[in-house]
Amino acid sequence: AVVEVPAIEVGAIGDYSEFDEALQNIDRYQWVVLASYNAVAVLFDRLKTIRHDARSLGNTKVAAVGAATADALRDHGITPDLVHDTYSRRSLLDAFKGVSISGLKVLIPQADIGLVSLREGLEELGASVHRLTAYRTLKPRGSSSEFKRLFKPDPIDVVLFTSSSAVQNFLSTSMPSESRAPRSVGGTPHASYSNGNSPPTPTPKIRRPSVRRSSVDTCFATGAMLRSGSKYT
Repeated sequence: AVVEVPAIEVGAIGDYSEFDEALQNIDRYQWVVLASYNAVAVLFDRLKTIRHDARSLGNTKVAAVGAATADALRDHGITPDLVHDTYSRRSLLDAFKGVSISGLKVLIPQADIGLVSLREGLEELGASVHRLTAYRTLKPRGSSSEFKRLFKPDPIDVVLFTSSSAVQNFLSTSMPSESRAPRSVGGTPHASYSNGNSPPTPTPKIRRPSVRRSSVDTCFATGAMLRSGSKYT
């Protein structure tokens, strides 16, 4: 049996004035880098709010982290100028090494807890980076009680995560003493448990010695996650 439990929730930030001002003057930026589906959704929602649309990006190049992000852009009529199918900021930075961005202005709309590694990497390549908070990543109400319910009384065999935020929210739950850790844990690179070993990407090192990280997919895609999880069935 497969049970899906929401571990993160996307919330609006309190004040979008700075974000909207950047979109109203998007021509100041030579590149916009989007690292998630949610960033794309907020970008176009705010464009609509200020009575703009995809045409505002006509003179600005767009880069996407991951195939899902690229597909979300295409749904809005934007074909990314640069995309790497691997859901990894490092892979996108490697792709940018083949593009001259020294001295160019780059806008990065991200979650409030978005990793700074992307901004730092682009700055190392000579870009002037403006990182803006596009949305907040929250823990859904009731998720802790749902986690506890699922782990009691029967143990969970396999847990698959799709983001580091989901891992953090899961680990913040105080499990009943009689609950047992899952046999295997897997996920995308940014969702990995760390059992003391170095993660393959800039994943936050979240340690819980009783849990063994069994699988890490380099591609942020449902198919890859399912293939990874199927080996434990």
